[in-house]
Amino acid sequence: MKLGTISKLAGCGLLLSIVACTGPEGAAGADGKDGRNGTNGLNGDACWAERVSGGFQLICGIDTVGVLKDGAKGDPGQPGEQGEPGTPGAQGPKGDDGAAGTSCSAAPVDGGFQISCGGEVVGTILNGQDGAPGADGAPGADGAPGADGAPGADGTSCSAVPIDGGIQISCGGEVVGTIMNGQNGADGAPGADGAPGADGAPGADGAPGADGTSCSAAPVDGGFQLSCGGEVVGTILNGQDGAPGADGAPGADGAPGQDGAPGQDGAPGQDGADGASCTATPVNGGYDMVCDGVSVGTVTSCTARALENGVEISCGGEVVGVLLGSPAVATVGNKAYSDASAALAAAAADGGTVTLAADISFSDQMTLTDVDVEIDLNGKTVTATNSYPFVVDAGASLVIRDNGAGGKIVAPVYGVWVQDGGTLTVESGTIESVESTVVPWGEGSIVNINGGTLTASDNCPVSGNGSRTSNSVINITGGEIIGNITSAGYASCGVYAPNAGQVNISGGHIVSTNGAGVVVRAGTLNITGGTIEAQGDAAFKGKVGDSRVVVTTSAVVVDLASHYPGLDVDNDKVNISGDAVLSGSHAALDEVLDAGQSTIYSVSGGSFNTLLPAEFIAAGYAQSTVADDQGYFTVQPE
Repeated sequence: MKLGTISKLAGCGLLLSIVACTGPEGAAGADGKDGRNGTNGLNGDACWAERVSGGFQLICGIDTVGVLKDGAKGDPGQPGEQGEPGTPGAQGPKGDDGAAGTSCSAAPVDGGFQISCGGEVVGTILNGQDGAPGADGAPGADGAPGADGAPGADGTSCSAVPIDGGIQISCGGEVVGTIMNGQNGADGAPGADGAPGADGAPGADGAPGADGTSCSAAPVDGGFQLSCGGEVVGTILNGQDGAPGADGAPGADGAPGQDGAPGQDGAPGQDGADGASCTATPVNGGYDMVCDGVSVGTVTSCTARALENGVEISCGGEVVGVLLGSPAVATVGNKAYSDASAALAAAAADGGTVTLAADISFSDQMTLTDVDVEIDLNGKTVTATNSYPFVVDAGASLVIRDNGAGGKIVAPVYGVWVQDGGTLTVESGTIESVESTVVPWGEGSIVNINGGTLTASDNCPVSGNGSRTSNSVINITGGEIIGNITSAGYASCGVYAPNAGQVNISGGHIVSTNGAGVVVRAGTLNITGGTIEAQGDAAFKGKVGDSRVVVTTSAVVVDLASHYPGLDVDNDKVNISGDAVLSGSHAALDEVLDAGQSTIYSVSGGSFNTLLPAEFIAAGYAQSTVADDQGYFTVQPE
């Protein structure tokens, strides 16, 4: 809280919750005999505070009498728990086709060609070698020498004439034979060329990687919402700030200075004695006040009360001043807060009463566990932006009241969520929401509606949950419960009882503007008083909750055909008695049954705007057949 204007009372200066007082002027001395009047006693020493490191130094006269330390700063809040990992995003679209395969080339090298693919040498193809030349044929064998001829006739001569491939022999003018030259051996066939080396197969293109899903973070109430591939995968909530450090306890008031002793009658011209000066010495629990060397007591027992724009300080039961600073929006006990979230967090941690001093906007969630908290709206408005602004968990209780006029809580979806073992009590004030103002959710949760106004703009103000089999208790003894509807195809209702447990209505006024007053799908409903009114077209039917079964504009509708998990057809009952008043546009009481199911109504009292089926009436009771002057038919003992 900032130090601001300080008010003063009767010569006392209020300095940071400390009242330092100077002594009043000494009384005038009595006239001396034949002397001059005594002058006024001197003023006692003044006190003031000077800022020093870590606080304020208190000075009286010229002496330092103590130091007021600043309140310690609160520890920073612990980081919020990390949100659960988001689910993997959907696979991205198929990647583009892979890059074209690498091309290959052949470069001549000694003895062949070097093969390169994609700029890298992958092998060499060598030329086939020529075959070795064939070996020469073996020389032909010499012919056998011819036999000596008979002695020729004289005169016959022989001659040899070269011819193609040899020599032709003629003797006596006649050819007698031919001698052929031996043939050269045939050349060997050339060796076959070596087969060219096979080209290396090009490497397969790598499959393109799937596109990674892109993720983004969008700010939401209390943190960031993570989306990947266009889908929300989770939320990271901000850690809550630590509660601010407690303000330093206000310093004790200084004792008022003593009056100066009156001047003595005596020699003329003598001044009266100076007023006594006082000093304050810090002691355990306050300040020891000493005036003229004499201890006059210890100053303690000062209190602070939050105002709209500061803190009022009282000592000894009297208001001694006001410290002005940042406007307080709420107090928890005797401590004022200028921040709504800090005030509610302090109450959630240690319990206590939160009293609003101004309209506030609340974006966090107040979760109570094993503490007792009361919220006094004090005529102010809490505008919540969180879907679940108030959660009452195991072992905790929350009381909502309005000690002012017009105080209310406005919530965007739900008002107060009551978990396993939690208790909510509404005494006064207004709670407005879109869906449900109060939701008893878990085993052993208790909701008490004793007063105030609960309004839902598009559902049921008081609502359980049909997926639960847990036993919860709803007690309605007073107040106004108003259900409206805007969603097409749906019906409004005042109280929705779809789970095991009990709903007890003994007072109050329940109104459904276009649907059923109370819808029962499981558990036991006991009505002994109060007024239940179902408005709208008598022919209208609409859905409530997640069931496809439609309900009518009747004060109470029992729906067994939906077969909700908490239904126990052998033990669940709707008991109506006492002075309860029920009316509906369609009927006072209605039911939806499957084949073979029997009614669970047992009516032994109350007033109804329509005649009831005989099977609804308890044994020994009967309904009048003539309406009273208000148009109601009563059920009484036969």
